[in-house]
Amino acid sequence: MLLLLIAISAITLRHDAIQHRLARHITNTLQQTVGVPVEIGNVRLNLPNNIIIDSLLIKDQSQETLANLPRIAANFDILPFIRNGKINIHTITLSHPDIRIYREVPEAPLNIQFLLEKFASSDTTSNKSMPEICIKQIHIHDGHLRYDVLSEPEDETFTPSHIDIRNLHTNLALRALREDTLSLYVRRISFDEASGFTLRRLKGNVNASNDKIDITRLRISLPQSNIMSDAVRITFPDEGSHKQPTFNGELRSDKLSAADFTSILPRLAHFGHPLNFNIKFNGTEQEVNIKSLQISSTDKKFDTKISGWLKKL
Repeated sequence: MLLLLIAISAITLRHDAIQHRLARHITNTLQQTVGVPVEIGNVRLNLPNNIIIDSLLIKDQSQETLANLPRIAANFDILPFIRNGKINIHTITLSHPDIRIYREVPEAPLNIQFLLEKFASSDTTSNKSMPEICIKQIHIHDGHLRYDVLSEPEDETFTPSHIDIRNLHTNLALRALREDTLSLYVRRISFDEASGFTLRRLKGNVNASNDKIDITRLRISLPQSNIMSDAVRITFPDEGSHKQPTFNGELRSDKLSAADFTSILPRLAHFGHPLNFNIKFNGTEQEVNIKSLQISSTDKKFDTKISGWLKKL
């Protein structure tokens, strides 16, 4: 009987008028959820497990374009949701997304602040629990992400007030998302930044709970460098505590080339020898304790070991 209903629904939903009505319904639902204008060009729902949304446009509260998503395609399991409310998505693909995040001045809120507040868990009196979400593959193809502080001048070199990420590609696995748990496997993130910086590949595991974030098996590949870490942990104090979050971990590289960072620090252009380094650290936002730092050149002409601390004034 269930299969018969799915078959009838699948045939019905292929009708153009039904799909246009579905697009209007999803548009209205999104607008009510986020509280800003939303436009959708078309929706194709192919039961039992596939949906494609074309030309999704989301404005911010200033009526500027926040997100332009030419196509979103998702493949999902409907039976786990019917049985126990679990959202199990095989793949979700965003093709050529264009996201713009900005703030008017350095102290101003981001234009996405209203979204962060809406989706923050502020209703502690509700008995409704968040459904468990699992997304086996999250793909972004040829994405564009730009961040600007509008009051700050632009420069030909990299500046943190203007970040322009192009050719963004991702392959992620959201293994679990619950009210108090996040488990994310980053198979690949790569992009080019307009200043000339290139990230060829970032991979690793992120596991988060209410009191800590663990980043493990981190691997970063640049055109001429690699950086690795087996473990970095950020620990959060109990709610209401006056203590600061703490962090500890290690980073190492057997080949670190200054050429990969000249777009960020142009003075490094004159430093030609690749380096090896290994650092172990811990601390807070106010003070960093360098337990050990070893730096050497690959030709062994330079080798030093230091320890110490850095304190924010």
